[in-house]
Amino acid sequence: MGKLLIFSLLWWILGNPFVAIIVVIILFYLLDRRFIGMTPSVLKPLKRSRRLSKLKEELRLSPHHTSTKLDIARIYMEQKKYAAALELLDQVGEVMEDSADVLSEKGICKLKLGAVEEGERLILQAVQLNPRVKYGEPYHR
Repeated sequence: MGKLLIFSLLWWILGNPFVAIIVVIILFYLLDRRFIGMTPSVLKPLKRSRRLSKLKEELRLSPHHTSTKLDIARIYMEQKKYAAALELLDQVGEVMEDSADVLSEKGICKLKLGAVEEGERLILQAVQLNPRVKYGEPYHR
């Protein structure tokens, strides 16, 4: 009943039912993002691309910075660009040979690219190094 009242009030104020519907949808979206969080964020892909461009610029300035490569690889994994992420993770793996996080992420990339046996081997190796790697995410894989 309250939604209908808000809609009719906005229709009366704005004079157009379509604009009133759009305002109600925007209002409910903002309230949901603020208090509940069930709807996806519209700004998250924009923030991620801005962060990726900053990290690429930082990597261009210092090409041997492994934590930057690792952050870029994680963003690529979020974007489902597993081949590009695996290329960066291989470069990071040469420096951080005993990192369970890097091994786990390389294993996930291998799994997503179809190399199931090698991906499973890398994930198991990461779990042997640190049983609580990435808060147990490799166990789900």
